[in-house]
Formats: sequence, C-alpha cells, structure tokens
Amino acid sequence: MGKSSQSLNLIYYDCLDKITQSIKKILEFINEDEEVFKFEISIDVLQYENIWYFLQIIEWPALFKFEFVIFQEITMKMHEIKQMQRPFRDTSIVLRFGGGFIVTNSNIPNLQTNTKFSYFPGFIMIQRLSMQTLQLDIDFDSIVQNTFGDYGSCECEMNDEVKLPDVSLDWLDKQIYISKNTNCESFILSGWLKINDIISSTGDFTYKFIMLSANFENQFSNQNLSPFQMSYQISSGVKKLLFSTYSQTFPDVTIDFVDDAFIIKKEFIITNSILIWHNIYVNLQDDLLTVVIKFYEGNAIYEYNDQSNVHQFHCIQSKLQYGNLLQSAGSYVIVDVKNLVFMNCNESFQQQTVTLVVKTVMDLLCTIVYLVHSNHKEYIYKNIRFVSAHIIQSMNILAKFMLIQNYN
Repeated sequence: MGKSSQSLNLIYYDCLDKITQSIKKILEFINEDEEVFKFEISIDVLQYENIWYFLQIIEWPALFKFEFVIFQEITMKMHEIKQMQRPFRDTSIVLRFGGGFIVTNSNIPNLQTNTKFSYFPGFIMIQRLSMQTLQLDIDFDSIVQNTFGDYGSCECEMNDEVKLPDVSLDWLDKQIYISKNTNCESFILSGWLKINDIISSTGDFTYKFIMLSANFENQFSNQNLSPFQMSYQISSGVKKLLFSTYSQTFPDVTIDFVDDAFIIKKEFIITNSILIWHNIYVNLQDDLLTVVIKFYEGNAIYEYNDQSNVHQFHCIQSKLQYGNLLQSAGSYVIVDVKNLVFMNCNESFQQQTVTLVVKTVMDLLCTIVYLVHSNHKEYIYKNIRFVSAHIIQSMNILAKFMLIQNYN
C-alpha cells in the first residue's frame, strides 16, 4: 500500500465462499499506468488446509517486465509475465503480511473502503524484499524445490509419555489427558478395557466413554470435529458399541453444525458378553481411520473392525477425555482401564505396544507365581486367562509388524 496515503495498490488473498463451497486465491493490483489486473486460481477444497502455497513476484523496471508465480507445494498453478514497470501505482510502498486487514483507502476499484479481511489461521514464511541481479530466465521449479524442502513436510515430535496411568473408573469419574505436542496427519489410541459392573436406574442407556478432540474451547471442541468418540449402548437385549468420527467437506469451522454436518456414525452389535476384557485400537493415518475392537474370553476372540475414509484437520493438539463424560449419576458403568496409550505420531507404535504388552504379561506372571505360593487358586485362574489374552494380542501385533517389515 502507499506509505503516506495508506491506499491499497496490491493484494494477495484467499476467498472462501461458503455458499458455493469454493476457494480461490486472488492477486489484484494497479500498475504505474493505472491499469487494474486481477488473477485468480481455483483451489480444490480438500487441498487447501495444511497445504503450502508459494507466491513470488519479480520485476525488472528497466525492462518493463513483471513476472509472478503461484505454486501449490511443488506444483506450479500459475505463471504470468506482463509488460509493465511495476505492479504499483504509488512509488513509496509499505508491505504488510498476515490478516485482520481493513481497507481504508483503495486504488483497486473492486475492493472498496472498509472491506475487511479475516485473520489468517496458519503459517506464513516471508522471503524478505531484495534488490539483486537476476537472470531473465529464472528456474522457479528449482527455487520452490529447495525452499519447500526446508519446511514443507510436517515433522511429528512424539510425546515424552505415551502411556496413561491405569485406573478404575466408577460413578462420575472421568480422566483428561492433553497431548504435549501436535500431530501431523496421524494418531494412535489403544488400550485395554473391562466393564466390571453396570448400574442403571433407567433401564436402557448410553454411556459415552471416550472423546478425542482438539484442545480448544472454541469451534474446534465441537463434537462435529472430534476425530474419535466411543459409547456403550447398554440394554437388556442387544448391546452395542457406538463410535463416530468426522470428515470435513469444506475447511471452515464456523459453519452451522446443527445437522451434525461432518459426523460419521458407526456401530458394532456386540454378540458376546460385554463384561470381559477388550482391546481398542484406533489409528488415523493420512485419510484412513481404522477402528479395531477385540473381546477376549478364554481362548475365544471376538473382533469388530471398521475403516473410514476421512478428511480431518491437521496439526492439532489433542485432548483425550474418558470416563463418565455425560456425568450421568444414575446410569453408568464401572470400568478398568489398563495400558491406555495415546501417540500423536504414528512411528514405532508396534514396538512400543509389544513392549507394553510384554511388561504387563511379565507383571502378571510374577503375580501368579506369588499366588501359587499363597494357594489362591480362583484368582490364579482369572489371571491366567488375562495373561493368555495379552500373549495372543502381542503375538498378533508382532506378526503384523513382521509382515509390514517384510513388505517394506
């Protein structure tokens, strides 16, 4: 913009249209001859969030040459060359970056005074304005490749602690865990659960037990943006495991969620006893959410699994809540939670999980040895069944891990 007049000369902005569900990147400016130019490119709504865009403007005033490029990560989306001295009408220019901009005076007819631009909810890397001698034939692809390599890919930093404390949850108990680090495009939630008792004053009821959300007290905490929720549907007849996730169709968290616009709901009809140990495994990797729940009863394994293709927001600091989330005082379950693991990154999960399972097995074997000496036969039998379940689970994980290693 003009330094003294505060008049708008050039602007590069994003336009998100909720009505048409479209996104455009727009560059508008007025040159030294008072010619107004407008360039725009349409963006795939699912290729906007968590995607780097690169803009570079170069001018050769003495040659009356102006050039700019827009890249979507390493793919060129627009390249224009125009004959002009500069993309500004004013000569004394101030460059502003970011959001929250209000047009106070405009040289661009399409953008009126008091036009407001919202804040930019992301990262901006700025290449400082410079004056230098350049070749006329610039290799923009090489520039972008070298620049994008520095910060283009998300490097996930694993939390220091991934295993949560073992707990027994009763009545109104609930636990909250907040991930120290953000994720990139993945997370893993896994653990062992056992319902010991069901207390109901109303007959049939739904016990909302797990909710994973972003650690915000704003639109991101809405259940329409919860990557994973799980509930037990308790009844005298059919019992169910209910779970949900979300898939955004337009990258906007301010839309009206009255119709649960983003939620994907699934259910498992439980054909076995719900009062036995079961393992949950939830894995988001890229755009695929995998849910596997296995119940263990003696040598029998009852497995329920599902996969959903989802488009979720990235780089989120997660908050995990589990327990009596609806705070129902009259209808609830008493549940043991063991070896609950939350990993904000997807790396090395198999090895971590096997280590945790083997440690649990060894602890229980030590308990059994002690009980043999104490002659507690009934409790020994219960522990042997629990150890068998852990051994089977660890062998399954090891087999999958070896299969993945051989495949790679």
